[in-house]
Amino acid sequence: MSMLRSVAIHHQGQRYVGRVRNISAGGAMIEGLWNVPPETSFQIDLAEGLTIEAVARWSVDDRMGVQFAHPIDVRHVQSASPVRLAG
Repeated sequence: MSMLRSVAIHHQGQRYVGRVRNISAGGAMIEGLWNVPPETSFQIDLAEGLTIEAVARWSVDDRMGVQFAHPIDVRHVQSASPVRLAG
């Protein structure tokens, strides 16, 4: 399903901001991080109170496809409050 939502992405103590463009129960396509190596592990804050472990499966320029460690309920992401990215 198409979605436009900013998310926080955590990797090795660093926090990055990305945008989810497409999402399913098993993964998402995220923009905003350049040339991420496949098999890179992340923690992604999809919404307030919803953090999921994920691994990059592909990356082209600033887009990557991630697979979630466990299926999620996409309806919960849609209805939950967005992640606070500032301050």
